[in-house]
Amino acid sequence: MIDGITNYVLFFMKYGYYLLLIVCTMTVYCSPMRKINIKNRSGNDIDVTWKLKDLDSLYLSPFFLSNSKTVAFHLNSDKPYNNIKMSFGMGSWPKDTLAAITERLESLEIKSAGGTIFLDSSDKIFSFLYHRRKGIGNRKIEILITK
Repeated sequence: MIDGITNYVLFFMKYGYYLLLIVCTMTVYCSPMRKINIKNRSGNDIDVTWKLKDLDSLYLSPFFLSNSKTVAFHLNSDKPYNNIKMSFGMGSWPKDTLAAITERLESLEIKSAGGTIFLDSSDKIFSFLYHRRKGIGNRKIEILITK
């Protein structure tokens, strides 16, 4: 009996680090980062503006990016300044999570040489983002601007 326990202890002392590494990797893989990526492939500069509604507090918003109601990004046409990668914690983008975020948004505006996309309601923003979910478990939203 003692030899069996000793063998288990020696096994875990020898391979415990690898076992812990595998368990941690699987845990992170199963709970990926929730992201919104915007890519400028238009050949021209673009501007992206997210505007938050006046609710109780910007700090309580799941879409908290800064302490401002308006968050604007300028994407150049050249790499590496033609991408935005925003992270929103662990998880994926099911309908309820996306709805919780978009209900706090007043508007999303994307200005490019090809025109302007202006979404001025939570429903429009939700629909726009919902149809751009990608990846295993819909873990990211990808907005690709091509014109």
